[in-house]
Amino acid sequence: MKQKLLSFITLLTFAIGQLYAYDFSAANSDGVEIYYNIIENGVEVTSGQNTYRDNVVIPGTVNFGNAEYAVTVIGDMAFANCSGLTSVSIPNSVTAIGDRAFYNCSNLAAFYGKYSSDDNRCLIIDGNLIAFARAGVTDYTIPNSASAIGDYAFVNCSGLTSVSIPNSVTAIGDYAFAFCSGLTSVSIPNSVTAIGSNAFNGCSGLAAFYGKYSSDDNRCLIIDGNLIA
Repeated sequence: MKQKLLSFITLLTFAIGQLYAYDFSAANSDGVEIYYNIIENGVEVTSGQNTYRDNVVIPGTVNFGNAEYAVTVIGDMAFANCSGLTSVSIPNSVTAIGDRAFYNCSNLAAFYGKYSSDDNRCLIIDGNLIAFARAGVTDYTIPNSASAIGDYAFVNCSGLTSVSIPNSVTAIGDYAFAFCSGLTSVSIPNSVTAIGSNAFNGCSGLAAFYGKYSSDDNRCLIIDGNLIA
């Protein structure tokens, strides 16, 4: 009877998940419900019918049915628009983080665990800064461990008024600082060799560019004759 009940609960969990494009959900050690998809090398964290809130600790393994799965991926947009999320802890089992996984998490203040920067404000994978925990930050110095600012890394960080880009950075991705309406100026170091599409789109308070690629009046960025911002 117990086995039949367990099988029924497993099937019910799976059926509900199909409505929200996840395979199953399971509570972590803090009782927080996390949603998963089964993939080839384990499971990926994804979104579900409830948005993530407060502090989320992602486990290294999770059980479903009669199997244990390693948590290896955080999927595309998994935590996107979770305005109540304040921190995320990432286990060592995670080997990949998808596109805009933490997009527009306006109250996110810290990343912990794998890939987190020394100040716990960034996720940096192989030198690529892919996400920023923006809550409460107005002035920010990007860590020297970053060699690239990834696509959408600082998008919609409206409270950010000043950002310092170190000489370790060689590339700024697509929409990297888009809609950072509080930014008033940006200095581009000489190390930067590429700036992506719409990197500063919608920065309504931006009054000046300094450094590499800046025009004589500091109003434009011009690369090989192409005015990009």
